[in-house]
Amino acid sequence: MSDTEDLEPIPNIGEYSGDRNEYGARHGEGKNTFPNQDLYVGHYENGMRNGLGTYTWAFTGESYSGEYKNGARNGSGTLKYVNSTTFDGSFQEGRRHGNGTMTFPNGDTYTGAWNLGYPHGKGEYKYASCDATLQGEWEWGRIETGAMVHADGSKWVGGFRMNQPFGEGKYVVGYWTQEGEIVEPSPPEVEEEEPEEEEEEEDAEKKEPTIEDQIPKREPLRLMDTVFRPKGGLVYSMPK
Repeated sequence: MSDTEDLEPIPNIGEYSGDRNEYGARHGEGKNTFPNQDLYVGHYENGMRNGLGTYTWAFTGESYSGEYKNGARNGSGTLKYVNSTTFDGSFQEGRRHGNGTMTFPNGDTYTGAWNLGYPHGKGEYKYASCDATLQGEWEWGRIETGAMVHADGSKWVGGFRMNQPFGEGKYVVGYWTQEGEIVEPSPPEVEEEEPEEEEEEEDAEKKEPTIEDQIPKREPLRLMDTVFRPKGGLVYSMPK
């Protein structure tokens, strides 16, 4: 048995050019090209990414520019995704955490609190196409309570489900307020058909089922259908 068999393999960090400390570890400003062609340019401390730096993923073209601590994204930074989505804000252990703004390819934005990569806490989502906003408390990526404010100033204030108004709340249009509840509509009652006698079908031509007939039919995806049930009458609030 050789003297080297019990030694742990040395990790392949790729090619590095830059400053080193007295022990030979990466320390200071440097550039590291990894075996998969990912690239990091920035500051090191004792062999770990610390301070400001930029990391670019070779396969996707995504990039992060900002603060590092103990080798991970920690602090403020900007993460650019392959689909042109960008996040500008705080990171903790590589995840979006704290406060920040995510801008989507269609121009929509979310600004507010984040927790472990998800919108969580107080935040606001702006729709670029219609100038409407969702404002309120978010839980793991979905708004639970708050307000949907439209471009004309009218708004729904209350509960939400699947990021749509749902549950108890109120509509506010100008100085008028209508309280109520948004619920799923009840399915219509359908009378059962009377079964026909088998003898009536004996002369009917039998048809072999096609492949299309054997494929299970599925309803298309759609937004949640809801109805508003008002409670009480309209309330007019005198302008101050």
